[in-house]
Amino acid sequence: LILSADTITSTGSLRAPAGTVEVSGSQISLLDNTAINVSGPNGGGSVIIGNQDTSRTFIGPNVEIRADAIAQGNGGRVIISGNEITGFYGTIRARGGEISGNGGYVEISGQEYLTFRGNVDTSAMNGFAGTLLLFHRYHHC
Repeated sequence: LILSADTITSTGSLRAPAGTVEVSGSQISLLDNTAINVSGPNGGGSVIIGNQDTSRTFIGPNVEIRADAIAQGNGGRVIISGNEITGFYGTIRARGGEISGNGGYVEISGQEYLTFRGNVDTSAMNGFAGTLLLFHRYHHC
């Protein structure tokens, strides 16, 4: 499932069980009760918000992104990026399956400015916890 435009403002729901959701544009805002769900019974899917052309990304406080493995398998992959500014205030779940599986991988990056005030859960009941990577690179000219 691909949502692409120059400027994206979403307050809705995107669902692709165990699949991939990509949101790309120069400015991306997920607001209000936006929900993205790529959870699957045998492993979580992937969510990619932003790419090399995205300057600003904002994920609001009531936004929930789920990439859980429900029964078994590993949690999914969630990548959020902005070349200038990324503000993350939402919730991400990329948990391992209840029976087996490891937690997923979450990466949030802002090249110039990164604000992280949200919640991320990459736990696994019967496996290893996943990874949260926060990345920020500031260039001096």
